[in-house]
Amino acid sequence: KNPYRILFLFITCYLQPFSEIIFYFCWKMKKMEKKSEKAIALHQMGYNCAQAVFAAFADVYNLDEETALRLSTPFAGGMAGTRNICGAVTAMGMVSGLEAGSSTPKDTEGKNKSFLHFNTLMKKFEQEYGSLLCKHLRGIELCQFPVKIKPCREYVRFCAELVEEAIENNKK
Repeated sequence: KNPYRILFLFITCYLQPFSEIIFYFCWKMKKMEKKSEKAIALHQMGYNCAQAVFAAFADVYNLDEETALRLSTPFAGGMAGTRNICGAVTAMGMVSGLEAGSSTPKDTEGKNKSFLHFNTLMKKFEQEYGSLLCKHLRGIELCQFPVKIKPCREYVRFCAELVEEAIENNKK
């Protein structure tokens, strides 16, 4: 089930001349200390924005990477390609839920803490880029406010950094 092992086996069977280079890359991915680096690497490998951010933090919460990738798949393109809330922002919310969420139905305090946690992250994102909507961030539709249109990897990086910072602050 480990995707790195499967990749390594494929490489050693079919791409032997390049196996050391690719194995090193896979090892480096597992060992990356900064989750933002891992998120960028996952995005560059072809995973969508939501997958890249959410899967980068999977190990922190004892989630296997395959589950994290599957769970976050439909949130790309602003929720299944509808260009609404940015997939990287949605994944940031998913990680925020793992960090500060509640698992008890009547835990109003826990829910409020989780909402506050995610709202803080969303506000920081919106202050930096001008919108939370994929259609604005990608320049597909004009926004009434100034928006910084960047490549998706920039939004992936920023969301992962915000989550990293929030996790560090929660440890204090």
